[in-house]
Amino acid sequence: MRQVARIARTSWPAALALALAIVLLGPALGPGLVLAYDLGWSSDPRFTPFVTGVGMVAPRAVPSDAVGVSLGLLLGAGLAQKVTLVVVLALCAAGPMYLLRALAPGASAVAVATAGVCGVWNPYVVERLAIGQWTILLGYGLVGFALRALVRWHEDNRRWPTVLTWVGVASLGGANTVIIVLAALVPALLWTLMRTRTAAALLAGVVFVGAAASAVWALPALRAARDVAVAATVFAPRSDTPFGVLLSLVSGGGMWNSASHPAARDLVIPALGATLLAVLGAASAIGAARSRP
Repeated sequence: MRQVARIARTSWPAALALALAIVLLGPALGPGLVLAYDLGWSSDPRFTPFVTGVGMVAPRAVPSDAVGVSLGLLLGAGLAQKVTLVVVLALCAAGPMYLLRALAPGASAVAVATAGVCGVWNPYVVERLAIGQWTILLGYGLVGFALRALVRWHEDNRRWPTVLTWVGVASLGGANTVIIVLAALVPALLWTLMRTRTAAALLAGVVFVGAAASAVWALPALRAARDVAVAATVFAPRSDTPFGVLLSLVSGGGMWNSASHPAARDLVIPALGATLLAVLGAASAIGAARSRP
């Protein structure tokens, strides 16, 4: 009975995450391919020069396009896309739930479920899903698991390979995914380094694995970088609430592409509620961090 209870306690967050992903995608799980901005999924999966990054000026889709093509060859293009989107969104929901479990083992089922719903059902996910940025959402979804591995490493230093494994998994998504995961792990390890020198080796390992995995796209991209100021202007955040850019970012929105902004974000009450929830969540996280080593 104890084994059954343990399995149930571990598996229901995964089931909830899967259900949330399916509901959020809805009609996108129907027959055929979904094409939206950066979600340029080929109906004829082949390893073309574009997919492998050969001759590309800035191969940001390496190796994520190759991963998509590989899945397409195994499952068919349509099914491969559906599986990818469901898995990515399920990770967005599951990551916060399992991280909360690691930080607060006594957290109630309601608290854990709330973390999962907030993790995937928010403006950040919706706006990036609308323009097909699945690699960014993959990085966002992996952050919870990478930080959970770091918490486990704090409890047992022999678990450091798991942290590096999540960095390796992130490398499958290419530039966007790796950068997002490193943006969470590196500051956390630097903070740990102020308390214990044992974090130095793990920090070096995380940076090394991230840099090595990124070299395939980073080196040619840096070599060909042009018009950085123009790009910064084009991709600058835009307000999607009545409260301006800063508060739009605070509440998880502010996507540069205004076509992806949910209509409800224009309304005062939903936007205000999202902002207050974001501030409350940040305050709770800071309070929790200060209350434990």
